[in-house]
Amino acid sequence: MTLTITGVPDCRAVLGPSQSLRAYQCTPGTSDYPSSGYVVQASQIDMQYIFGAVAIAQNAAAALYAVKPVLPASSFGTNPAPATSILLEITQNDSQVAVNTNLGSCQWIIEFLGY
Repeated sequence: MTLTITGVPDCRAVLGPSQSLRAYQCTPGTSDYPSSGYVVQASQIDMQYIFGAVAIAQNAAAALYAVKPVLPASSFGTNPAPATSILLEITQNDSQVAVNTNLGSCQWIIEFLGY
């Protein structure tokens, strides 16, 4: 379950008193995809809370897959709330990839919204 997360230099935007948008390069390990996806803790991306994420770029190997960010159910409802972690599911043809799939040659640039 190794996902190397590297900050993209000069790619941080302050959107308000408590909102930031930050870009990170995310590189999976070799044959280590976990059963439910990669968990990214807010502390790994210099935040306390996460509102969401979106993949904005990928290398050629990663173009075969899609990143599906999933927040816990408690983030939704009458009063939407941020989470302290987000799950990054990797899918191919609308199905989650199998456990231990080799994604080691894939790289994504993912923007995280939070504070």
